[in-house]
Amino acid sequence: MFYHAYDSYLKYAYPYDELRPITCDGYDTWGSYSLSLVDAIDTLATLGNSTEFSRVYTIIQSLDIERDINVSVFETNIRVIGGLLSAHLLAKRMNVSVNSTWPCTGPLLDLAVALANKLLPAFDTETGIPYGTINLVWGVPIGETNITCTAGGGTFLIEFGTISRLTGDPKYERAALKALRALWSKRSSINLIGNHINIQTGEWTANDCTIGTGVDSYFEYLVKGALLFRHPELMDMMNEYIKAIDAHMSDGSGWFVFANYQQGRKTMPLFASLDAFYPGLLTLLGKLDRARETLYAYHTMWRKYGSMPEFYNLAQQECMQGREGYPLRPEHIESIMYLSKATDDDTLLFMAADIFDSIESCCKTSCGYTSLKNVKDHQLDNRMESFFLAETIKYLYLIFDENNFLHANGEYATEHRTASGSCFLDTGYVYNTEAHPIDIGSLDCCTSSPFDETSSDAFENDSLTKEQIRWLGNILLNQDKQELHGISFTMIWQFIKRHRRKLFLISLLSGGGYAVFRFINGKLTTMLDDQDKMMAEWKKQLYYEHNRDTSLRTSTDIFAQVVLNINRRFQCENILTRLSTISDATEKRELWEQLRVECFARLFTLAYSSSFVLALTELVVSALSGRLYSQSQLQHASIREHNITTTAGGISATSKSSHAESTHDQSSLLSRDIQLACLDVIRYTTDAGMNNLIEDVRKATQSILSRISLQQMLDINDIIWYCSEIRHQIEKKRYQSVNNHHPLLKYVRSTALPARSSQPTTTSGYSFSNAVTTASSLLTKRTHSPSSVFSVQQQFEIECIEMIESDTFQRVLIQIIDQSFSNIYDEFAREMAKSSAATVNSSENQLHDPTTIIEVQIPFAKVIPISNNIYSKLSSHHEQLMLHFQSLACRPELHEYTKYAYDLFSNESLQPATRAAYSFLPLASSSTLQSSLSSFLQSLMSS
Repeated sequence: MFYHAYDSYLKYAYPYDELRPITCDGYDTWGSYSLSLVDAIDTLATLGNSTEFSRVYTIIQSLDIERDINVSVFETNIRVIGGLLSAHLLAKRMNVSVNSTWPCTGPLLDLAVALANKLLPAFDTETGIPYGTINLVWGVPIGETNITCTAGGGTFLIEFGTISRLTGDPKYERAALKALRALWSKRSSINLIGNHINIQTGEWTANDCTIGTGVDSYFEYLVKGALLFRHPELMDMMNEYIKAIDAHMSDGSGWFVFANYQQGRKTMPLFASLDAFYPGLLTLLGKLDRARETLYAYHTMWRKYGSMPEFYNLAQQECMQGREGYPLRPEHIESIMYLSKATDDDTLLFMAADIFDSIESCCKTSCGYTSLKNVKDHQLDNRMESFFLAETIKYLYLIFDENNFLHANGEYATEHRTASGSCFLDTGYVYNTEAHPIDIGSLDCCTSSPFDETSSDAFENDSLTKEQIRWLGNILLNQDKQELHGISFTMIWQFIKRHRRKLFLISLLSGGGYAVFRFINGKLTTMLDDQDKMMAEWKKQLYYEHNRDTSLRTSTDIFAQVVLNINRRFQCENILTRLSTISDATEKRELWEQLRVECFARLFTLAYSSSFVLALTELVVSALSGRLYSQSQLQHASIREHNITTTAGGISATSKSSHAESTHDQSSLLSRDIQLACLDVIRYTTDAGMNNLIEDVRKATQSILSRISLQQMLDINDIIWYCSEIRHQIEKKRYQSVNNHHPLLKYVRSTALPARSSQPTTTSGYSFSNAVTTASSLLTKRTHSPSSVFSVQQQFEIECIEMIESDTFQRVLIQIIDQSFSNIYDEFAREMAKSSAATVNSSENQLHDPTTIIEVQIPFAKVIPISNNIYSKLSSHHEQLMLHFQSLACRPELHEYTKYAYDLFSNESLQPATRAAYSFLPLASSSTLQSSLSSFLQSLMSS
């Protein structure tokens, strides 16, 4: 995904800011910085591509910021300055040749400082909250509005604070902190804030408080600024905001709506896509349960549309008109990444995979990935914003790459020595709001003492920058009188505006303009002298940087790493092949240990292909599920041979037919599926076991349904087939939980399950009773799944045609269907009827008429609300089902086997010691069956 988008940008759009992926060309958006390239450089580091990182690192050193253009202060800071600082701090890790004074010096750091200096005049306001726009040469444009959004004023601390810590100049961090504190001081009495403010008067001009649009990154920088720069008062501010948000903006079910910042009353029931960052913020604050609740609520939006609209009306359950688009935003993925690392919840991996599939299927073009103009019909827009490369793909990749260096918590930190002393790198990373990572430890490398934050927040703006001097000099040399006149007017106007109080006082006291002229002339003379000194110093620094020792990085390290990865991959594939063929138990144990040490920990590196991971998973699943069955086959063969050759037992070679016709013979009792069925019977006789069953149904439903495309059309047989897959998913999970193993499904997600093609897709007689009958048959008898599912499932089908052979256990399954699934199938029928206006009457009688023929398909998106009832329906029959299982477990014909099966699994070494012993079944007399089962089970335990 990344390289398709990145290569398309380089091919069709560079050096413009962004790519237009439908017309395959580029255009400038935020200042003509080659923005997508700057934004993407640290994603190259995330992917481990040091070669391309080094190339781009060299290119962006010559970034032209000497343009007479107006740019967004906010966007320039988070995208360009953030990207430059992140690339600067990652340079050494990416094998870029750096100076001995790194990270305190470096070409990208110098560029970031120069750009920050161009933004600083925007902070010269009455409140310290910056203007929204600035000219890169002349500062704040004449007539610039005094209104800015809350996020636009409070999203500078990470970047400006990093510059101050690396350069030792506190003015950048002070400016950012002053803006943050100014916004905090303007909060209401109930600790809420508006989303737009007048930067001169400090009055709120938009009174709605939100957690997203216009405010989001302000909240984000309070938390991350507290973590990165150790400002505890910022965390205190955020905790007060959290209390107010919970009290006035939460609806109690995970959603947050707009509220008046003064009164706290809810004003608009709107969800904005930028709200999706909030679960990630709650995760950083350690509020995991609330983060999970909100994230799950937001993901229902993604499941509904296959993407996330910019605005959604929660009251009307509809996208806001004119705001139905999806511009490839990363916030929801970002929250999934934070929560998945904090909780290790496998469901989040399926969510991320679902998002990946949606973007691949809906947004991919021949020239990259495009935004959606409308999420309801997936109409394409013609824009790929730079944050798709910087954030969306990066966060998505980090969800699955568990061993990425950006997840480091200090365990791989290295000491680095500088002139200021020693510091530690790779201690952990904090992302700015554009997902540019900042190494926390690096900020202690260049300053020997903390900044005095109580000192004056003022900073001088009297001097012209060296860029302005050079620009003015070029115009003077070219004698462009018209442009010089305009520039002179602009400079004089800015100077008068900045010193209006002093000029007024001088004019009043002196009584004439001559004194004013002398004051201005003296100031300009001093400024020009200062600029001459600055230019001389700048030339020295430039000469030093261009002539310092450099060396070309050889490819030796890269080649060695590639060889190591290839060797490791071949080694693991060799182990995998040997495990599939050898039979010696000791050697198998050794190979399993090698596989665990050498391969499992590196499953999601670039060294392994997806086919290798799938093969490894199949081997694990097969090993876990096949041991009992293979042993039972050997035992069955032994028993059968004994029966044929023994006359004392009354069975001879000529009595095979009568032996085969006997019910519950050794063959059926020793089958793997009956073992599992009987074990389930015992497990579900307890209240806790029944709760586990219900939870398994919920997880299995989610697992199966999450693989279906929202746009896939389903007929009733498709729906029944998927429900049968849910049943078999539960059966498979039961065996895995018995052995207390995890089959690495966390790392592998099978391909999307297509609509099963083996069932008829033509007309089908359909009614309530017909559906239940069909479902009963499918749920108690194995149907052939598509070829794209794990091949181990195909192996299971060959091993056992019928999933459950016991008639009594089948009765229990039918009971589950009757009580839990029948109403769901009925709702499916109703939905089908609504979608088939041509053939179905809306009356209740016709809906339940068995002779009614329905030829209709519905999209899976309409099935989701109905499918959610599976869990609730099953839960409502908890007690009745538990009694049914208890009744079944006490049947005499199942007593002997269930006892030994339970004892077998209870004695497994991997079972917890607190498991209760089997004791409630009545004892029965010894029998031939008991004797044969005993010997068989003893052989299993000894193996």
